Amino acid sequence: MAFRPDQPSIRTTVVATFAIACTYFYFLLFSEFALLALAGGTTLAAQRTMTGLVFGGIVGSFGGARYFRVLPPSRTLAWCLLAGGALAASAPRWAGLPAAWVGAAASGLALGCATVTLASSLRHWVPFSLLGRVIGVGTGAAYALANVPPLFSSSATAQSLAAGAVAAAGGLACLVAGMPRPSDEEAKSGTPGGTTGIVAALIVFSALVWMDSAAFFVIQHSDALRTSTWAGERILWGNALMHFFAACLAGVFLDRNWPRFVLGGAWVLLALACEALIQGTSFKGDARWAYTAGVSLYSTALVWWAARGGRPWIAALLFCVAGWIASALGIGMVQHLATIPSSFLIASGTLTALGLGRLRRLPAVLVLALMLGVTPSLRAGSAAALGRRVYVAEGCISCHSQYLRADVPADVLDWGPIGPAGGQPAGRPPLIGNRRLGPDLSRVGLRRTPEWNRIHLMDPQAIDRASTMPSYAPLFARGDPRGPALVAYLATLGRGLEAARAAQIASWRPSLPQAVAPQRGLRLWTTLCAGCHGEQGRGNGPVAHLLSQRPPDFSSGHWSVLASTANHQVSIPDLMRLIKFGIAGTPMAGHEYLTDGDLRALAARVVVLHGLAQHENSDRRG
Repeated sequence: MAFRPDQPSIRTTVVATFAIACTYFYFLLFSEFALLALAGGTTLAAQRTMTGLVFGGIVGSFGGARYFRVLPPSRTLAWCLLAGGALAASAPRWAGLPAAWVGAAASGLALGCATVTLASSLRHWVPFSLLGRVIGVGTGAAYALANVPPLFSSSATAQSLAAGAVAAAGGLACLVAGMPRPSDEEAKSGTPGGTTGIVAALIVFSALVWMDSAAFFVIQHSDALRTSTWAGERILWGNALMHFFAACLAGVFLDRNWPRFVLGGAWVLLALACEALIQGTSFKGDARWAYTAGVSLYSTALVWWAARGGRPWIAALLFCVAGWIASALGIGMVQHLATIPSSFLIASGTLTALGLGRLRRLPAVLVLALMLGVTPSLRAGSAAALGRRVYVAEGCISCHSQYLRADVPADVLDWGPIGPAGGQPAGRPPLIGNRRLGPDLSRVGLRRTPEWNRIHLMDPQAIDRASTMPSYAPLFARGDPRGPALVAYLATLGRGLEAARAAQIASWRPSLPQAVAPQRGLRLWTTLCAGCHGEQGRGNGPVAHLLSQRPPDFSSGHWSVLASTANHQVSIPDLMRLIKFGIAGTPMAGHEYLTDGDLRALAARVVVLHGLAQHENSDRRG
């Protein structure tokens, strides 16, 4: 006979609701926003900080499960929240990557332990019949408070202090309230549905968190999307109300034991939002509401599922796999591909349907039809296959070749390595091209990111003011799958030769012309670089706001990518290599066709811009 705990008191229910709100608020405002902002503007700093946070979260989750029956859960939760609050308050003083990584790992440790302890205790602190509604109110309140305009729009330092104060308040409430400690019988009594139920939950929640993290990263790294999603008091207040309403509604449905309805609805809403991002449409109106509501639905269900069973080891597994790991994978996917693949939506929907069917069947002929309905970019078949047809139909073969001459060293160095099939293009018919007016594209997937290709196809002169290539912006009109498909096709060209290309770049040694006219570097910078970097290298060019990673601001006075000596100076050959080949996996594209003289002139211009910035900074300090 299943254990039914005694009705908890109103006091424990209120404190539990407050603890949920404090824990979620700390996660949202500090871990998702302030911590990454304080880590610095570089991709490396953000990646290392995120790595530390995930590592600490995983260790903390299993640590919370390990000591759940050893220590009083209310005290464990209280001290974790107090520690997290202290870390958040001290975060603005962390200096350098080592300190930021250690601080992020410690924050993740406290947060991971707190979430597992809290979720495993809720079943014993809250009336079982109200469990979903209590979690919905706490989760919705956290999201709503995090979206209050003065708080959301404040500096990272202010957000850290606010998150720290709220976490500390939650910890003190748990200490003062003296929450009851479950007996061994209570701690073992939850049944999350057996092995099949656990696997199904891991699948469904991992798919949803992966979608959310990917969409969040895309929005956060685009000025236009960030503005339409989080800018302005009206938008933020609307987001706050939608979060609270959706979370409370999810709690009502969960108390009626309708988790499949909640999770299926969350997937549909997130898929609609992701499709808007794939299509490149403005993230307003329905898409923004869909994203906001979908996040609150699954977030409430995630805590409810872990709390309903009350098993700390199961809760730890769920939060580690579906929370920390799936979140990191979603961010990593977008960093690598610069978009959310439509095929991913189909895969996530299929997995969600399998999980909601408890792995026994796919109740999903209708679900799959719905997925195809909200992902029109796949209706024409494979995106890459459609992109190849677009490549032919738009006459790309008239100006671009896909053929490398193995006996011409410049071909191999500039456009990519020779593969197992030689320089012959893949696919039938072969797209050798009529002539080479523009760059060879047989290995363009190694040299340009999908993000760069999309921007360049829409407005070539924004990237290169001297470009004679026409704009293909009509291919990216709302609802038109041709533009995204063409970008997907270009991304496949050169796939599998990444190591060979990296070896080419590492072995390249430039010649170093002695005399370089400054006017030459200025002219090249204005034509090729100012579109992204700005005329003075401030990272404020007209294209910069379209990039997922903003160009570095030279006025910061330090080299954000290269530092070949102890005093953070760089060598001219290193700069020439970066300008010629770009930085793989980032919007920084190479200029393979430039002569060594042009590369030397551009490198000198970059050094001059850094020197001007440092001189201006010295004048300001003086």
